[in-house]
Amino acid sequence: MHQSFVMLSPLPPATVVDRLASYGKEWRESKIPVGLRSSGIYGCQVTVRGDTFKLRLEPQGRGPQLVWTGQVAPEATGSRLNIRSEQTVGSRASVFAVLLFIAVLWWPAIRAGEWGFVLMGMLFMGGFVALTTAWRSTSQRAECEAVLAHVTHAKAAIPVPAV
Repeated sequence: MHQSFVMLSPLPPATVVDRLASYGKEWRESKIPVGLRSSGIYGCQVTVRGDTFKLRLEPQGRGPQLVWTGQVAPEATGSRLNIRSEQTVGSRASVFAVLLFIAVLWWPAIRAGEWGFVLMGMLFMGGFVALTTAWRSTSQRAECEAVLAHVTHAKAAIPVPAV
């Protein structure tokens, strides 16, 4: 499950992209919004390519690791930022490795033909992974919004249903 949302900034798209690029180059304590420091966020990586950007908050701790991908588009009153959370490649690979390891542990049950047990276990593990990913993206959304509001002067967030 991914979080998607929209933010509107009064700044033109070129200014938003430039501010994101310069913000990502230098991250020091005086630049961290107060609310983020209290939630344990002490780092932010921002990469910009054209009108798209990737934002990653650090530290994220254990569990699914997220990156926020966004696109800046012109809007009548400034810019529109379309943002979506995604798991990092390493995070997806580690989930696959854990599921593979569990499948190896269940190999005797698979060979014995006890498919019900194996399928229920895999469904449980898949649900657990989906739940932790949804929780992580929900908990980081406010932090991502705070960084983007701080950098781009975006005032309003318009919720978009999760995909």
